[in-house]
Amino acid sequence: MANGINFILDGLNTDLGLTTKPTFPTSLSSTAITGHLFTLTVEYNTTDFNNLGIFKFNTTSPELSTSVSNDDDMAFFTVPGAWPDISFSEGAITGGDAATTGSENIDTYTVQPKITKNIGPAFLAKQITGGYNNSDIFSNESDLVQQYVNLDSSGSQPEGKDDDVSNKGIKQHIQKKLFAAGTSDDPLSNNDATTGNLSRELFLQLKDASFNRLASLIESGGVTDAVPTKTDVAITFQPGDTIEFKLTYNVGSITEAGAGTPAVDGAGNVLGSNTITDQIFRVRLEMT
Repeated sequence: MANGINFILDGLNTDLGLTTKPTFPTSLSSTAITGHLFTLTVEYNTTDFNNLGIFKFNTTSPELSTSVSNDDDMAFFTVPGAWPDISFSEGAITGGDAATTGSENIDTYTVQPKITKNIGPAFLAKQITGGYNNSDIFSNESDLVQQYVNLDSSGSQPEGKDDDVSNKGIKQHIQKKLFAAGTSDDPLSNNDATTGNLSRELFLQLKDASFNRLASLIESGGVTDAVPTKTDVAITFQPGDTIEFKLTYNVGSITEAGAGTPAVDGAGNVLGSNTITDQIFRVRLEMT
């Protein structure tokens, strides 16, 4: 090819303005937990929790990418087996302000310490009797307390999102939800815009609360001379962060005909006419 002349025409220099601003998706989760009786607080060491690496994302996932319009070039997933043993039954209970801690006034309960496994049976006594809020009225008080301990974790880990965990513990129920939130072998994407896409929800809430923290996480998984491809990034937490969700102890099997009907005793006798309801707790997993 012959050598040509490179003409530079400064008179054609053009300056245009971009008007379409970048927009991120928004979290679909509630802005606050509502409809609970009490708040259940459990503390967890931040470093220990971060080392578990439960919630992860990847900013470049070729197996998900098909086109820009599909908005699916991110992978979100979890590590269900990493969810730790947590003693929700030992959680500190607060209540008394319906807007924050819960609709039940914890100060009216005399049981000590005021933790889940003690407050649950006491609340049951209050509903059955119409006012007596101490579980010492029951002859099997220790069994009623122990069932909350047993429900912390019961049975084997589920093997996938479709496993039946109806007769298992809180840990196993959470693990099933983690499977449904995607795994490294079968991740979710931005197309999966649901509250069940847990890592995506954390990603978006972190974006709104502290963009710099999110940017640092994204950068940690970026391409460098040492790492030629994007890497999976674990969403990490800092002391003072909390994870909140609702925990419901269903009373269906100890009532005449489900929540909202009277309780029955071990012999199947209906205990009066007062109705009992599911025990709903707002869980606060606090990073320390």
